[in-house]
Amino acid sequence: MTSVLCCRAITKRFGMSAPAVDEVTFELNEGELLGLLGPSGCGKTTLLRLVAGFERADAGEILLDGRPVSLRDGGAVSPCAFRWAAAAGGAGAGVGTQAAVDFIG
Repeated sequence: MTSVLCCRAITKRFGMSAPAVDEVTFELNEGELLGLLGPSGCGKTTLLRLVAGFERADAGEILLDGRPVSLRDGGAVSPCAFRWAAAAGGAGAGVGTQAAVDFIG
């Protein structure tokens, strides 16, 4: 199977506190779905922000379609990060995305 998203030993800290994300490793293949579940403050939203390129990981590697994810200028996200949007109505898929992120995080 083709790996769509690969996270290897991702760690993110804010200041000197305990890590928000601590050595998270997973691989998401073509056709698979991923759900992030956990209590408030466990790092779900931080992980999503890292994958989207809104935050920079302190350690580890994130690959999207085999290419490293880097911090995005101006908060723009590569369209390949939202390939599911085609099934949700193309350009209109952004409507309600914030509600989904709020629900998840």
